[in-house]
Parts: sequence; C-alpha cells; structure tokens
Amino acid sequence: MRALLLVAAACSLLMALPARAADNYTFSFFNPLQAQQTNGYKTLDQFIAGLQDAASNQVFNFDLQLRGLGATLGTDGPTFLTLNIPSLGVNQFFSANTPDATFALLKAFLTQGSQAGAIARESARVSPFDPVAGNPTSLMARAVAFDFFTAFYPFASNITDDNALIAQAGGGIPQGAVRGPFRSLPGIGAMYGNFHDQGLKTQSFTLPLTMTFRSDLDPRRQFSISLPLTVVDVDGARAYQGTLSGALRLPLARDWAITTAVGYSQVRATELGSAGQIGSAAVTSAYVFRTGYGDLALGNMIGYYRTLAGTINGITTDSKIGDTVFRNGLLWSEKAGWLGNGLTIEYSLINTYYAGTALYNRNYTELGVSVGSNKRADSVRSYMQGGLAYLFSPKTKGLMANYAYWF
Repeated sequence: MRALLLVAAACSLLMALPARAADNYTFSFFNPLQAQQTNGYKTLDQFIAGLQDAASNQVFNFDLQLRGLGATLGTDGPTFLTLNIPSLGVNQFFSANTPDATFALLKAFLTQGSQAGAIARESARVSPFDPVAGNPTSLMARAVAFDFFTAFYPFASNITDDNALIAQAGGGIPQGAVRGPFRSLPGIGAMYGNFHDQGLKTQSFTLPLTMTFRSDLDPRRQFSISLPLTVVDVDGARAYQGTLSGALRLPLARDWAITTAVGYSQVRATELGSAGQIGSAAVTSAYVFRTGYGDLALGNMIGYYRTLAGTINGITTDSKIGDTVFRNGLLWSEKAGWLGNGLTIEYSLINTYYAGTALYNRNYTELGVSVGSNKRADSVRSYMQGGLAYLFSPKTKGLMANYAYWF
C-alpha cells in the first residue's frame, strides 16, 4: 500500500507540471512598417477568423503553418483567395460574394472531400501531435498500446508460486486455487500522459474500462472487452478518443499464450479541424521465463491499423493511412515484500515501430516501472497496479502515469 501511495503522489506531481505555450496554427505577414508579424491560434476556427480579419485590413500575402504543414495564402481582397500547399501540389482558388462565404470555402477545403483526406495524411507525416496518427499521443498509437497491454501484461505479470501453477491436463487443481466457475473481472483505472515536441505540448487523460471473462477449464484462457476513453489537450485544442476492442487469449503451453484482437477506434478533434476512425487487427505472443528470483516475459505483437473512410462532425476521415505495427517488449516481475505485504514490482522495456504510410514518428521506446498486488489467472481476489513510464525517441519525449483496479 505504501508503494501505491507513492505512485499516486508521483501522478499528482506530473499533473501539476506547467505547460509551455505554443500554437497549432500560425500565419505570418509583413505589416505596414515592413516588419514580419506572426499570429498564432489554438483552433482552426480562431485561425480562419484571424486570417479573414487580416485580409480585411489590406494584407495580401500570408505564410501559413497548418499543424506543421507549410502553405501560402494570397488575397486580392477578402473575397478572393489563392491557397498553395507545395508538398501536395495544391493551388486552389476561392471566391464568393462575401468574406464570410469565401473563408467558409477555405475551411471546407481543409476539412471536407478527397483533398482534405490528403491534407490529413500529410499532417500525420509532418505534425508532432496529429490526433489521428503519426505520434505516441495519436488515436492509432493508443489503439496499438492498448492491444499490446491487453494481450501481454495480464499474462506476463501473472506472478505464481511453483505450487500454484495452473493445472495441466490430468494435473488437478493447483494449491491455493479454486475450482470453476471463475467469475468475470471488471476493471477500471486512470491514465495520464504528458508529451512535448517542437515547442508543442500535449496532455491526455484516459479512463480505461475492461471486462475479462475466464474459462472454467483453464482461467488463463480469456476473452476481454476494452473501452478506453481519452481526452487530449493539444496546446489548448481538445480531441476526444475512444476504442472498442475484443481480444481472445489462448494458452499454448504453461508459460506461452497467443492473443488475437480486433478493434475500432475513433477520434473527434473538431477544434483542430480533424477527425478519424481506424480499424485494426493484431496478434501477440507472450512467453514467460520463470526463475527463482522472478519472471522474465517476452512480448511480440504484429498488427495492421488503417483509417476508414467516412465523415465525423462533417470532417472527412478518408486519409488512407495504413501501417503494419511491431510492438515488442520485455517485462521483469518479482515479489517485493519490502514494499508491502503481497506486492510485486515490475520493470518494462517496450519498443514500437511502424511500417507503411510515412508518419512523423515511426519509432519510439518506453521504460516503465509499476507496483501492484500479486495476482494469478485463477485468483478469486481483486488486485491493483500503478506505475510510471518514460517515452523517448529522437523526436517526442514524454511521461506517463497509470493506475488500474480489477475487482
């Protein structure tokens, strides 16, 4: 219990860290004094309104940054606009009877239709915190992380004694276990993430909800349903993420299991002019090497994650992003009576790599430590776990804290 209180205190400290100010959208121009002026905005609507106001004040040329995507905008008054995005070969003209209608056309071009899908795809390649894909805080990355967590951790960190191993065929019920039926295990928790890159900062809060059903013949054989819900703040702009996934674990040997998972994920980031939905399928192998000092587990996951066509809140989601993802990890688990009666401590090293559509951040690594109560697949008692992790890469850096309770 003392160790869990320390973890909770560390989580509170992370949440209190100050945020650095930055902007998701900017435009630059030369003012009447021929000095370059840059205006920054948190949301797309604020950005469009700022552009319209500047164009109404006889500003004719702008350099734009659209969440990392470079562009230019030329005007001949507020009702005649020309948008150029060199990396996509875009050179689009907009004109209507009023400034409001003209700039509404510009916003629609950025968020709706096939060209908006191409812009979203390019954003995942150049933006450090695109809400759909390309970075550790994106919808795709969270779906990957939860698939791996569901498949690997409950099996790999299942601390057992030699006389309490799950019975094999003809082996009988292990000491300290009970005969089925085994009740289902609902789970709830809280997760916090704090990441920074290129002067931008994002914070996320996740409520992971799970339900695990255990086989009466072998409680290691499990089917789980996960519904993590996340709110992400990207320097003042909100995004809302959710994933619904199902996973089936099949033990192939005493210390080896294979888990298959399928899922659907969605993000609504209207303030950033973005939205997305992802379909996924993954297979994970978990193998545990048991020693007299503790357990070393090896986890290997391969999955395919692809954006799905459609619209959310009027925003096109057909960005045609598809990646094969490899997530591999090591987990060392050992009993830690020195932290409190019945507790274990675990150390993890996890790497994630994306192959397929070009993304801003293809490769990142996490180092973690967690403390929790002992658990076994056949346990009839509730258990809890909390920990901290540091994520690093040549680009994004961040800290994560988590706490979960299964009852």
